[in-house]
Amino acid sequence: MRNRMVFIPEDGEVVIGVIRPSFWTLVRPLLGAGFFVVFPFIFMFALLGLGAFGVAVGALSLAVGFARLRAIRRRWLLGAMYVTDKRIADLVSISRKPLFVSVPWKTVDSVEIERGLIARMMGIGGLTIHANGSAVTLLVPSVHNPEAVRDFLVEVQSCHRV
Repeated sequence: MRNRMVFIPEDGEVVIGVIRPSFWTLVRPLLGAGFFVVFPFIFMFALLGLGAFGVAVGALSLAVGFARLRAIRRRWLLGAMYVTDKRIADLVSISRKPLFVSVPWKTVDSVEIERGLIARMMGIGGLTIHANGSAVTLLVPSVHNPEAVRDFLVEVQSCHRV
């Protein structure tokens, strides 16, 4: 059985929302992986004309493309931030080992939005959650409509600060 990282709330804890990075952050990696997957089909006859070497190049290209797609999917799934009534939990990957880092609502100091010109035009932005009593700073690199997400987090914080 494969070891999967799944967020499991503590007893009596309710998950209010899940914040994931914007789909726009996946476009460039998906195009790169898609190139490796489509390449053997576009140049199928040329690769087949090379014999066993061409078949090997086509198979290698497909293997690289599907491996990249799998890595992109894993990075997107693990890039979620879980908002509960007691804390914010973020899954970080330290030396390829996923680890949940959580910040209780009572220690959250501020939620800031960071974004540049292009990100503003696309409607995405990064969120930084600062905690006052710990060295932990949670970062979501790109979320869609960051103002609404910030307002949601501030509302949840005001309701559940203990």
